[in-house]
Formats: sequence, C-alpha cells, structure tokens
Amino acid sequence: MNDRYLQTRLGPLAQRQRALRLRSGLALCWLATALVAVTLTFLLRSMGVATTSILPIVALAGLASGLWLARRHRRAPADWHALALEIEARHPDLDGRLLTAVEQQAPPEAGPGFLQRRLADETIRHSRTHDWTEAIPRSRVLTAGAANLLAFALLAFVLLSLRSLPPPGAPRPKEPAGLTLTPGDVDLERGESLVVIARFGGSLPSSVDLVLDAAGEDRRIPMVKSLSDSFFGGTVPDLTNSFLYRLEYADRRTRDYRVTVFEHPRLERADAAVTYPDYTRLPPQRIENTRRVTAVEGSHLDLAL
Repeated sequence: MNDRYLQTRLGPLAQRQRALRLRSGLALCWLATALVAVTLTFLLRSMGVATTSILPIVALAGLASGLWLARRHRRAPADWHALALEIEARHPDLDGRLLTAVEQQAPPEAGPGFLQRRLADETIRHSRTHDWTEAIPRSRVLTAGAANLLAFALLAFVLLSLRSLPPPGAPRPKEPAGLTLTPGDVDLERGESLVVIARFGGSLPSSVDLVLDAAGEDRRIPMVKSLSDSFFGGTVPDLTNSFLYRLEYADRRTRDYRVTVFEHPRLERADAAVTYPDYTRLPPQRIENTRRVTAVEGSHLDLAL
C-alpha cells in the first residue's frame, strides 16, 4: 500500500498492533526461558552436576532474546493486510474495500488511478465515521502487558527457586521412621530457650547436629546423647530472633521447623493528668513518668501510656 493518507488513518491501529505483538512475544520469551531453566536444572541435577553456573547463563540468554524481540518489533513495518482484516471483521459494511485498497500497489511515478483514488476515498470516509482503532481493543493490549509482567515475575521466581535448591548429593530432607522430634514448630517469648529432643525408635546414629538457619546462615550445634534413654537433646538459649532449625545425621536430615520469637508489650512510660474537683480549688496537675497517682475523691484522671 502506498496511499500515505490511508496509512495515516491506519497509524494508531498499527501502533496498537505493534504493542500487542511485542508484549505477547515478550511474555512467550519469558515463559520459554523459565521452561528451559527448569528443564536444564533437573536434567543436570539428575546427572549429579551443579547448576549454580548455568542459571545466570540462561537468565542472560532470556534477557538478550527479549531485547532482540523489542528491537525487531520496533523496526518491523506495519502489517497493513492484517490490520485491514481486523477492521473488515469488525466493520462488515466495508465489504472488502479496505482490504482491496491496502493491496493496491500503484507505481510512484504514475500515481493512483481514478478507481484506486475513489476506493481510497470511500475507505477514508468510513474511517471518519467509525473508530477503526477498536478493531484491536485497548483491553487486549493491556491484557498482553499484564501477561508480560506476570511471565517476567514467574521467570524471576523460577530462577530464585532453582538457585536455592540444595546441591546434588546433599542430605535429603527425609523424616525417618521411628523419629519423634519435639517441639517441632513452636512460638517462644524473647529471652526463652529452645530445647530440642529427638527420640529414635530404632538404632541410634553416632551423632546428631542441630542446624539453625537464621538470615540464610547455618549454625551447627552438636546434640548430646542421653545415657539412660534413646534420645538426643540440644538447647538454644536466650532467643532473640525467629529462625528455622533441622536435624542432620548420617546422610539424612529432617524438614525445616520454624521457631517464631515474640515479645509481650511492655510499659515504657506513663504520664498522668489530674483535674481536681471544684471544691478543692486546686489547679490541674500533670505528673510525668509515674507509676502511682494519689488524688481526692471526685478528681478526673487522664492516663497516657
């Protein structure tokens, strides 16, 4: 199509078409990158290979593909034929005239003929009385944009989740039969101590470690074996912050248990304002940072805690 005025009338719809295709393409790009990351991770882990180095490469490849798509769609010419089909589908009264107009290719030196000019004029008059941009509703573009953001967030979540997987060969979090661990998940007040007891129904392991996970750092505490009973015990004194803990022994480990540390509200300061009854003829009194107030009967007391 070489009718410049008709191209101008189709310009806003062409922008929507370009934005719709770009956002849809980016969403597919992020989903494909996430799928590749998951596939490579589990394939390499099944072979006993660490995946800490492959994930950044997959992420960079996905970002490079997204940039290439953005550059390609920005420079891609408008698909006039597809636009005409969208408009014709929404406005059947055009009766194929727009599709015929965009397919006309008159030589630049000759200019459009009479029939071509009349056909273009009819389609342009139609564009003035009808909103062609609704052939690609704005809601479709917004939906594609939301899908793009969700796909990118999913990719970030997948990469972070895969990165946090334990290395191949690490102890598997498996609860063995016959193991009873107390207290499990527990809420404790700040300053209290955590006492962990692990009872084994069968043979006892040679050693058991209590592993504390606070702020992503592990701290190991060897548990003490009881001489009179088949259990191991460990203590964490003076709790200040919440953390996760687990037991590791031999080639096994338990799941992560959560310790939530809380603190009861405490009184920091108490201010009292006393308004005495009229018969006392005493002025109002303010007593700051006090725990005891004495006043005559009939006084009005305001406390700020």
